[in-house]
Amino acid sequence: MQLATWNLPHTTYFAGKLKQGSGEPESIKVHYPYHPLYGQEVKVVRRWTKGNKRFYVISFFDNTNVHLPTWMTDALICQRYIVQKEPHCALAALRSLIDFFDHF
Repeated sequence: MQLATWNLPHTTYFAGKLKQGSGEPESIKVHYPYHPLYGQEVKVVRRWTKGNKRFYVISFFDNTNVHLPTWMTDALICQRYIVQKEPHCALAALRSLIDFFDHF
């Protein structure tokens, strides 16, 4: 099973919905466990698209605007990331790495 990376095809949709007509800024929760804002609700300044990749532009710690890939706000995608005390790597991945270096 391949884990998600920063350039995922999952970015072809936007997680969450904009609040229409309420005048309130949209907020979303960051579910990606390795993001500095993990577990926090963040204010969405706007949505941004580049090709088939979708991002939220959010207000960061120091009030600068940064791009957050939408998949990082999807709990179903991010639940695949597990923090463990001991590292774990699939045997197939190790064999692939050996093959790569054998042909390098």
